[in-house]
Amino acid sequence: MENNNKKSFHFDYLLEPKSCPRPRVTKTSHSYMPKDYVVWKRQFIQETALLLAEYEDFKTIDYPVTIGITFVFPRPQRMKHREIPSERLFHASKPDVDNCIKAVLDGLVDAQCLTDDHLVVSVTGTKYYCSKIDDDTYEYSHISVSIFEC
Repeated sequence: MENNNKKSFHFDYLLEPKSCPRPRVTKTSHSYMPKDYVVWKRQFIQETALLLAEYEDFKTIDYPVTIGITFVFPRPQRMKHREIPSERLFHASKPDVDNCIKAVLDGLVDAQCLTDDHLVVSVTGTKYYCSKIDDDTYEYSHISVSIFEC
């Protein structure tokens, strides 16, 4: 029998998607993450905290979940010609979708949305270039995250 009282959450971030890079290592063998990633992750965590505040009595997720993530990247100049379709197009180039997913999952854990990313039993990530709204206007790049209780 299916339980219809399962929890679900949806978050939209007005952030350009970013992939989780490999840690860098100094000459003295100390590791660190690149500054642009640290800044992005801090902003992701702050936005997550604001989005979680919209859910009354939210408690950190400590049960199995499935997650769907949509990454919408800005269109490069080469894709802004009239003959290219105006709807969202698949983004089949770098960064890799698995590294983008890792950045989001790490951010959700650090924002205390999830106790640990090992609770994610299934994850789907899709990358797109933004759609064209009119001749000079494009959809904003963003990230959409949907979390569903198993």
